[in-house]
This record gives sequence, C-alpha cells and structure tokens, in this order.
Amino acid sequence: MIAGISATLSALRAAETQQAVTANNIANLLTPGFKSRRVELESRGDGVAVGAVSASQAQGPLALTGNPLDLAVQGGGYFAVEKPDGTQALTRAGNFRISADGTVVTPDGYRVTGFPPAPPGTTGVNLSPNGTGTFQTPGGPVNFQVPLARVANPQGLRSAGGNLLEATPASGQIETGTAGGAGFGWVVSGAQELSNVDIIEQMVSLIEVKAAYMANLKALGAADEMAAVAIRWTRGR
Repeated sequence: MIAGISATLSALRAAETQQAVTANNIANLLTPGFKSRRVELESRGDGVAVGAVSASQAQGPLALTGNPLDLAVQGGGYFAVEKPDGTQALTRAGNFRISADGTVVTPDGYRVTGFPPAPPGTTGVNLSPNGTGTFQTPGGPVNFQVPLARVANPQGLRSAGGNLLEATPASGQIETGTAGGAGFGWVVSGAQELSNVDIIEQMVSLIEVKAAYMANLKALGAADEMAAVAIRWTRGR
C-alpha cells in the first residue's frame, strides 16, 4: 500500500511539472524565437520522475517585418549577445534596435556581438545572408560582420531569462562562425523567427495532463481511505 501511495505521489509531481511546462509554452506562443519545451519522464522503482525538460530545436516560422534590424536565423545557430557582467549569452530572437549611443542591442539592452556602434547620422543598415553588413552613413559605408554561435549540445543550454540561453558543461562551449558555414544557418534580414509552439498540441497536452492528474488524485484518495480502514481494523482487533 505504501509503495502504491509513493508511486501515485510521484505521478502527481510529474504531472505538476508537465502542466507548468505546457503553460509556459502557451504563455510564450508570441515570443520571437521561443522553443517549445517538453517533459521527459523516466520510470523508477517507486513510480515515475522527471528525467529532463528538453527544448524542440525545430525551426519556427519566419514573419517578414521589413525592419532591417529584425534578424532571423534560418537553420542552425544563435545570435550572440553580451550581458552586463561581460559573459556571453545566446538567442534566436533577433528583434534588435539601435540604442541612444549607437549600440545594436536586444530589447533588454544587451549588446549584440558583431555590430560596431552605428555612427551618428546613420541612415540605413543592410545585412546579407552570410552576416556581412553595412551601415549607411554621411561619411560613407561602415562594414561589419555578424557571426553566428553554436554549441555541441543545444539541449544542455540553460535559460537565462529574457529569451536568452547560457552555456553549461552539458552544452559545451560556445563556438562562433560565419553564417552559411558548416553547421550554421543563414541570416535573414527584415524578418523574425516566431515561436515554434504548436498551440493545438499544447492544448491537447494540457487536457491530457489534467486528466492524468485528476485520476492520480482520485487514486491517492482511495489509497488514503484504504489505509484509514486498515488502521481502524488493526486498532479494533
């Protein structure tokens, strides 16, 4: 009986994690570059447990915006950004902008690797699929190269908040290279990669998880009643 209760409790905990991950996927349906997560369960002696939470690496659809600083990666790789503490982070969300001091930054103000400061009076920016770019300025064009980054095991990346990812020992070190090179995709200017969340799949998952949770909750209640009967019977002997 104790083993049955333990197994049911582990199933409830796993269902709670699944529900939280699914709810987070739905909440990020409109977040550029967001990758849908899923819970990987594993069997153990006393029931099931959450083995890992993995992210789908499937390409999200591209939405054309016409803004040359909206960038998307078509294929493998990430944009590299510099955090305030000087460490490097990765993102698939290329909705960038030029700050007041001319720095090309993320929505949270983190500098995007590869862009020089945009000179005063910059009138335009052009970016090629291989990451080579040009600022159009009164003094003439200013050329630059925006690299892409990658890791050996993307599943090992850790969420750093703000649609950013950090390298870990499990992911391997960050490597940079040229867009279009081996293992790297292409840069698409004037477009954003949308979330790859499938809303229908997530809603079905939410319904299934809720049903499993309620079934296990009912089983736990039945086990509790049986335990109470057994205790009363023992005391009454």
